[in-house]
Amino acid sequence: MSGLTVGKSRRERLRFMTLTSSPEAKERNLNADFRTLKMRIQRKFHFKMKYWKIRTNEGNGVLHIVFRGKFIPQEWLSEQWADIHRSLIVDIRSEERRVGK
Repeated sequence: MSGLTVGKSRRERLRFMTLTSSPEAKERNLNADFRTLKMRIQRKFHFKMKYWKIRTNEGNGVLHIVFRGKFIPQEWLSEQWADIHRSLIVDIRSEERRVGK
């Protein structure tokens, strides 16, 4: 069974996160910086992220992540991503809202 199917069967909230890269971050490692962000999320919100991510080459590189887990405030996420990856633009939303439910 896929992790998405498991999460839905357990009625866990699925969330969709997008992390962008700015021109200032072009020398940064997007995947390594995501690992740093993931550790901060786990320490701050006390849950282990179960996630699936895709890296695209749009702009300067973008990560699209679906994860099972708790609410993460967008403002906090943006501040952390700016600190880690020098990029401010992030998006996070509930999967149900994303697909129009």
